[in-house]
Amino acid sequence: IRTAGNDANPYASDYRDIGVLKALADKHRIANLLVHHLRKMNDDDPMNMISGTTGLSGATDSNFVLRKSKRRENTATLYCTGRDIPYRELALEYDGKDHVWKLLSDDCEQTDQPNERILFLLSELLRRQPEISASAKVLLEKIDPAGAEGLTPNSFSHRIRKSVDALRRNGITVSFRKSNGDRLICLKRVDGVDDPAAENIVTIAPENPPCFAL
Repeated sequence: IRTAGNDANPYASDYRDIGVLKALADKHRIANLLVHHLRKMNDDDPMNMISGTTGLSGATDSNFVLRKSKRRENTATLYCTGRDIPYRELALEYDGKDHVWKLLSDDCEQTDQPNERILFLLSELLRRQPEISASAKVLLEKIDPAGAEGLTPNSFSHRIRKSVDALRRNGITVSFRKSNGDRLICLKRVDGVDDPAAENIVTIAPENPPCFAL
């Protein structure tokens, strides 16, 4: 049970509290499933709907958000993201007879090829600066300052998350980290998929060394 605290940094408080459970899971090599509620206000990025600061999602290995478009509907989307899993969206339907959620579709079964134009713009950016860490908004301002691609920071971030493997095959590694409550996308140009940097793609905890910052 969390007690009321006077911590001036809510992010640090959330990260520390969840970190205690994370340490317990790591020590005993078990999985802890924490059930939390969402904000009432909608957001284009489902992960931003997790109530509290981003310290909660930053301290965990994986995060799942189940969201209905309307309260009375029996269908919903389960958004999944984490250090060791690819970003994916599962379309589910609730079976009132069996009281279980049944899978309707999985977007991981679809092709993960990135948009060729976005791939070109990212490649041009990394040609000038081989390693970059920035928010989706800042990256978009750098590769598409005029907004010609019609992307928002959230839609751009989603596209990057769904194209991690495809980007790696095209010589760009992607990782994600959080810093001072901001979600950063780390991009790095590698010589090829055999480059050691292309082997492991992980989410970086706040206390770990950052990618090269803008």
